[in-house]
Amino acid sequence: MSLSSIMSMLGHDYIDVLKMDIEGDEWKTWMQWKADNKGIERRIGQLLAEVHFSASINNANNVDLLAWLESVGFELFSRRNNFRYTV
Repeated sequence: MSLSSIMSMLGHDYIDVLKMDIEGDEWKTWMQWKADNKGIERRIGQLLAEVHFSASINNANNVDLLAWLESVGFELFSRRNNFRYTV
């Protein structure tokens, strides 16, 4: 089920704060938002996301996705490396 369909089902047209901690699937989600080109990102005020980088993920594409998120209005607010848990 897409975020857009969940919002419709609940009668919401805007999300003030969306928190994502989906263990690496944030990349697939953002790729889908970009590919759908439905403007879901303009219906989100703040996006709080735990972002996972690993050797098994195509990090070059992910840098492009982060640039896309910035181009649609999101800004990096805080960042912390976690070297304790690596893949």
